[in-house]
Amino acid sequence: MVAHSTQFALSRQATVEVRPIQGFEAEELQNFFESVVMALPCYSAEAKAGELAKYTAHELCDRIHDDLESVLVARVHDKLVGFCFSNKDDQAIWLAWLGVHPDYRRLGIGKLLLDRLEQRAKRLASHKIWCDSRTDNRASAALLRRQGYEQICTLRRHWYRQDFFIWEKFVV
Repeated sequence: MVAHSTQFALSRQATVEVRPIQGFEAEELQNFFESVVMALPCYSAEAKAGELAKYTAHELCDRIHDDLESVLVARVHDKLVGFCFSNKDDQAIWLAWLGVHPDYRRLGIGKLLLDRLEQRAKRLASHKIWCDSRTDNRASAALLRRQGYEQICTLRRHWYRQDFFIWEKFVV
């Protein structure tokens, strides 16, 4: 499969490129992911450590070796500003992580990453995307709602003994 990128004009001077990660970017993404996770007030120390262990540079390379589009990145010029980690889960797509650099939030980058994920789901003939968010992560919940995701349940004291919403979006 040939990987392609999606571009979007952020401003007259800046363009956002959304595309699958390339192997040489894995260490940079690991560091960026760590900075996003460590800044999350809604995640416990145990949860942060557990998630960081799953997304090392080595693990990211393994993921793209098996599934090129499982790790998407957003860049403005040469700067890494967003990411999306997903995997095919039978006939659905599991959205594991979506993150945007704090300086680039509320500019449509999260939407672009989710749009690209939806394109991926359609190419894979998946019928839905599903994911979770912490119940106290209001920004994530707002983005998912705006993008047409429906909150289907609440899991109390679930992963890392924290509360989560489960979301889904059917793709046509």
